[in-house]
Formats: sequence, C-alpha cells, structure tokens
Amino acid sequence: MGRPKKNHRLGGNSAALLQLILAALAVLFIALSLKSFAPKYDLTQQKTFTLSDYTKNLLRSEMLDNRTISITCLADQNSSFYDRVKTILKEYERNSNNKIIVQTIDPINNPNQAFKFTERLKLRPTEDIVVIEDSKSSSPAIIAFSDLMVFEVSAKNERKLSAYQIEDNVTTNLLNLIESDRRVVYLVSNNSDNLSLTENSIGATLQSLYRNLNIDLQSLSLSEVSSVPEDASGLLLLTPQYDLEAEDMQKLVNYWQSHKSSLYIILDPTKRPKRLRAFLRLHGITLRNDRIFTLSNNEVSTKTVATFTQGTELNDSLAGKSTLFDGISSSLEVRELAEDLINQRIAPIGLVKVSQQHYSESRFEETPATYLEGEDFNHNVYLGAAVIKGNEMSDETAGNSSRMVVLSTSNFLKPETIRDEQIDFIKNSINWLVGRPELIGIGPKPLQRYKLNLVSAEIAQINRLTLIFLPLAFLLIGAFMWNLRRP
Repeated sequence: MGRPKKNHRLGGNSAALLQLILAALAVLFIALSLKSFAPKYDLTQQKTFTLSDYTKNLLRSEMLDNRTISITCLADQNSSFYDRVKTILKEYERNSNNKIIVQTIDPINNPNQAFKFTERLKLRPTEDIVVIEDSKSSSPAIIAFSDLMVFEVSAKNERKLSAYQIEDNVTTNLLNLIESDRRVVYLVSNNSDNLSLTENSIGATLQSLYRNLNIDLQSLSLSEVSSVPEDASGLLLLTPQYDLEAEDMQKLVNYWQSHKSSLYIILDPTKRPKRLRAFLRLHGITLRNDRIFTLSNNEVSTKTVATFTQGTELNDSLAGKSTLFDGISSSLEVRELAEDLINQRIAPIGLVKVSQQHYSESRFEETPATYLEGEDFNHNVYLGAAVIKGNEMSDETAGNSSRMVVLSTSNFLKPETIRDEQIDFIKNSINWLVGRPELIGIGPKPLQRYKLNLVSAEIAQINRLTLIFLPLAFLLIGAFMWNLRRP
C-alpha cells in the first residue's frame, strides 16, 4: 500500500481566509473614509432626531458666516440622557456645513481636559451642561441638562421624564448669541397690576419666555410718551385693571394703524375696560360679560378644557390638542368671516376653543349657576383669538400687515399652573407677532413609551424560543457546516 496523500486543504483554506480578512479590511476602510458623506436617516416615528426647518435655515444662513461657533457637551457618557443630547448636537454640526464644531468632554474619563475647559471659562458646573461659544461674543451660553428635559408628576406623585426640549433651548441660545439686533417689546404699564417680577408672578413667567426668545421686554407708560417708540416690535397689555385714558388709547390706536404693528392683549376676566373692549369689538372680538363653568354631579368648576384650533399658522404645531386652563375665564365672541370686517381687510380668527361640556354663564353672580337657553352659550366659545389687519395673501403686502392676539384668561400663566402646551402656545404667539413664523413649532418633543402586553403563555413561548430553539438551531447549523468541511 502506498503512503497516504497529505491533505493540502488547510493551506488552501488559510489563503481563502486571508483573502476574506483583507477584503473585509478594505470594505471597512472605505466605509470609514466615506463616513462623513454617508446620508443619515431618522427612522423614529416622531422624527425625534430631526431638526426643524427653522433651525436648519438658521444654521445655513449668512448669520453664521465669519464666525467661529463651538458647542461643547460637558457630560458623563454614562448619563441616561447623554446619547440623545450628543446625537442632536451632532445634527447641528452636520446641517451647518461645518460652521459649527461640536465636541464632547467626559469629566469622569478625561478629567484633565474637563478641568482645562472649565478653568478657561471660569465655570463651576454642578451638573452636566452644554456650552455654546461664539467668537464675536465674550459670554458663552450655558445650558444645564435639566433644562433640556421636561418632567411631570404622575398620579402617584412620582416625577418622570415626559419630553425633551433640546432643540428648543439650543436654537434659542444660539440665536441669542448671533442675532445682532435684539428685538424690543414694550409692556404697557399704565393700567396693569402684574408688572411685578417676583418668583410666582404672571409677569415673571412672560419675562422669562420673552428673554428665552431673545426679545427684550421693557416697561412703557403711554402717558409719558407722545407715541409708541419706533423700535417697538410689539406692545403687550397684561391684565389691564382699568381703562386707558382717551389720549393714551388714541396712541395705542395710532400704533395699531401703522404698518407691521403687533399687539398682545392678555385680559383679566374679572375686568371690563370699556375703551379697550370697544377697540376689540371693532376688530371682530367681543369680551363677553360672563364666566365659563362646567357642571358635574351638581358641582360647579371654573377649570376650563379647551382645544387649539386648526387651519392657522400660529397653531400649526398644536392644532387639535386639548389643555386645561386653571382659574377664572371669560369667553370671547369671534366674528370670523364677517362681511363688514372682510371689506376692511380685518380677519379675526379663533385660536383656543372651549369644549362643549362647558358653558358661558351670563348671570354668574347669581347662585346657583345654571344654564339659561338663549342667554348662555356652549358652542363657539373661545378663550383666545387673533386678528390680522391687511392682506397677507399677497407677497407684496404681507410684510405690512398688523397682527393681534387676545386671551380672555390669565391665571394659567402662573408658574405653578402653566402647562407645557400652554408655554408652546405663548411662544408661538410671540414669534408670530414679531414676524418669526419659522420659529413656530419648535417645542418639547414628547417621550414615546411603548408597552408590550403579553399573557403568561406568550411569555413562556418567547422564553422557549430564545433559550432553547434558537441556540439549538445555531448548533445544528454549526454541525452541518462541520460535516461539509470534514476531509
């Protein structure tokens, strides 16, 4: 018998294996080389990681030219929020065509780099932060991670994360750094008692909202000026307690009749300033002398459920959503599509509509509160409305139109009662009034939670599949391949 032949398969297999490894390395090298050019897709249902059109336009605008802007995320990489914040910040870098540079520093894994960074800016952070620096600004914008999240208290009195407002805060702070002309809105101080900026005041809430939108809210007494200052981006009338003097009212009317004027009027539902009420009526909005109630089991409540209307630019991001307004409210009559107003190019629009389970009680001072057919209303009852004066349908005249927003309730603005959707509505109103419609809609993105409900038999079947059948399948495939390669 001759000697058995040597099996040369091993050498052949080794060469094939080497070729496969080299091919894999080549593919990996090409992939890494093209990483910066590869398209990115947001596959989340809510487009959680997609920036709004306004932010994208801002990042590509000339406002960022000739500037060096850097965004630094100083945070622990093991933080539960780190990955989401980093991903969205990287979207700022990608959409800015490298006008913005994003870097991350982990103070746990890289304490020396973190120390140098905080020492350079004289920072002593007590939590994870995002820092935005602009070469043309001496003061950086500092955003705490806690400000990027929205928390709510559950029925069990447990605090849990409900939404993220990363883009809202980062874009606002970026705009504050790069916008050269800070807009000014004047708060008419003649007849308001809510000018105090104490911690729990309505005025403090609005001051904070205007500041976050890079708008300077300044006090103005109409009796001390001959006319509204030319630099005014708008006037705010906050819960007027009594009427404006005739001369002061005329100054307000003169301002409104000028081009591109804006008025934000937040009314105290317990007051009826006659001149202001007459002015609103001329523009299709009437403040009714009533209270909004709901009856449940013979119990009267003044808390009002209302829905943001559809079909308006201002409500684009809120259309169809409902919210609860705390405190006393009066109703507004809104004469939409009234022919006499159309002829004057005046368009009143309902913004916040009261649910039909409520009614407006005209005899609210009488007890008990009752619904009176023909006197009270439970349909087409509004808490908020807008007015457009001019022709916004034409590109030539749209820029000269005037805008007004009116609310017939104000208690909801208190810090302890205001809700996230109401904050969004106020921000949208402010941006719409000052001519920033593109900024409308940037707000907290709700956190989506999904729960899979399975019965015990289904859980047992999944356990058998993952713990027994899948490992067994891989074992059988391995045995089959071994048998094929056997000499």
